Amino acid sequence: NVRVRGERLQAWADRADFDRPAKTLRLSGGRPVVRVESSESSADKGWLGAVKADRILATESSSPERAKSRRLEADGKVEGWLYFPSKDKAPSLP
Repeated sequence: NVRVRGERLQAWADRADFDRPAKTLRLSGGRPVVRVESSESSADKGWLGAVKADRILATESSSPERAKSRRLEADGKVEGWLYFPSKDKAPSLP
């Protein structure tokens, strides 16, 4: 069993593969779960969410011409939720 805890993220699964150069975290086995909670002071403005799936991939990318981008992908049987406290605080989508 693997448990990951960070400033805004919690995750657990039977297996976790982290690729530092590619900035990816791949979770599998035991129906992995990722829970996200951003703070009011962060750029994400206090939204909450959770996902449970057969496989989960979290990635982070940045390039000189684009801002930092974080992405969470889930496949297989997926269940989850998102909560935005108010319309003013919802992150903008590309």
